[in-house]
Amino acid sequence: GYFVALVREAAQPGATVLEAGAHIGYVTLQAARAVGPTGRVIAFEPNPRTLPVLRRNVEANGFADRVEIVEVALGSAPGRASFFLTPAGDESSLHGDAAREDVVDVEVDTADARLGDTHVDVVKIDVEGGEVEALRGMRELLRRARPVVFAECNPEALEAAGTSVDELLGELDALGYDVRWIDEQARELRSFDKLWAAEYVNLRCAPR
Repeated sequence: GYFVALVREAAQPGATVLEAGAHIGYVTLQAARAVGPTGRVIAFEPNPRTLPVLRRNVEANGFADRVEIVEVALGSAPGRASFFLTPAGDESSLHGDAAREDVVDVEVDTADARLGDTHVDVVKIDVEGGEVEALRGMRELLRRARPVVFAECNPEALEAAGTSVDELLGELDALGYDVRWIDEQARELRSFDKLWAAEYVNLRCAPR
């Protein structure tokens, strides 16, 4: 899709990609291929069910040397949190329904604390509503390294997490990012005066 094409375009050979929410590694592998043998992908994924699949996918593609998998959820502060597992795993998150879903205890940390002064060129955040928290935990990194940021924007997931699309856009704006949403069908970047019809969209955020 167009989203993956944009990620690959941003992830130049030798680049470092930070991934918040790798799931089973679809984007991880695309990014690893794009950055080449001198680049690296730092993939954060706390889900114990999908981690073995992620590891296998990375190894099977020969990218174990350039992909570092960190078993941690990225948030706005270090600690532990309940992580809700959905059957497919792709919507598992720190915000869920304990009555309906299995819950595990996971470690949460900030990207700022984990990465120190590591230079990052591209950030991809897909954490099912936790995007605002993840961004707040990487403010220093974003100010210092000015990477291109890709973030999922899912109104329903954001609301379930106690936040909103407006709060997500406000956070990105305050960090000095120009935000466009990715129109998959038209293969275009759109401003917010045109609304999307899909349930959710991905954002491409360029440093101003």
